[in-house]
Amino acid sequence: MSSDSSPVPSAAAPGLTDEQMVAALAGHLSGHRVVGTRGIGTASAAGGAARPLAELSIDDGKQHFVVTVDLRREPAVSEKELARAAVLCDQEGRKSVICTRVPRDGDALLTLRRPLVPVPGLSWSYALATPSGDRVTVTEWSSAAPVGAAGALPDPPLDLGRLREIVLDPVWIRALTGLPVAAPPEVQQPAAPLGG
Repeated sequence: MSSDSSPVPSAAAPGLTDEQMVAALAGHLSGHRVVGTRGIGTASAAGGAARPLAELSIDDGKQHFVVTVDLRREPAVSEKELARAAVLCDQEGRKSVICTRVPRDGDALLTLRRPLVPVPGLSWSYALATPSGDRVTVTEWSSAAPVGAAGALPDPPLDLGRLREIVLDPVWIRALTGLPVAAPPEVQQPAAPLGG
């Protein structure tokens, strides 16, 4: 299904409902057997601590995989600050993960993380970050290997090209309309010295 057929927010209620979030992701999973869904729409998340997401479980006949789209809005930053604030891929220090970061359309940043070997419990993800504060992350991960299984898992059902297509679907940016900016994490103050 093309992104043009993805659900669009109505004029009366900006963002997407729980069901529309799931439908937008499911449109990218045609041909796969979906065995479970979960959705938290931007309208549901606007007034509470929940983060908007769409999550679908896929059974490929050998394993269960989960695909999740996670949305959030952060304070706006300059393009320079966006590049500087992001953790550099080559400084992650995890030799089991390949991280690739590329500019997207001149002002956004697209980051790919994938395991060197597809083994149980590791994930494949694309993340889109814009200076305006929009953050979209699509992650696919495997369930634990079934009892008695040996060896590494095969490649995930959705290849990296499909994950990239999902994260770049404009429906997610439209879904973020009206979502409040997330509060920055609280900075822990050092404890006062004893006897002082």
